[in-house]
Amino acid sequence: MFSKLLNAKAARYDHTDRQSRRTGPDRPDRLVVLDRPFTMIKQLPNLHKPSWLQRAALTVTSVLAIGAGIVLASALFTLLLVAGLAAAGWLWWKVRQFNRQTEQAAPDIIDGDYTVELSQPLLEDQREPSLPPRKKRSRSQ
Repeated sequence: MFSKLLNAKAARYDHTDRQSRRTGPDRPDRLVVLDRPFTMIKQLPNLHKPSWLQRAALTVTSVLAIGAGIVLASALFTLLLVAGLAAAGWLWWKVRQFNRQTEQAAPDIIDGDYTVELSQPLLEDQREPSLPPRKKRSRSQ
């Protein structure tokens, strides 16, 4: 019995909007009735118009807050820019050092241009021509 009361109370304060079974003639399919009473809506207090001193103080503090934000953003940008330039300089220095070490390790590498020849090279003896071969003499003579 207690669970039935609890379920009935939970159903009454459900947060979903429901259509009412009592609809009016102007919008019969769109009338929504909330289950919660309207006493939970708080009334806003009547605010008086701020004085000129309050408006001036709000203006000054707003300008100061915007100025402080710009100064902070500029300082952060400068700090990150200097850190990025320092990291790039260190990396450039290390790459130069590595290139010098590789040049010293293999000095017989020749840098230069090359061309691709489409025809196969002929295998020829390009040494100086030697004397013509001598005829063999027989020893019996």
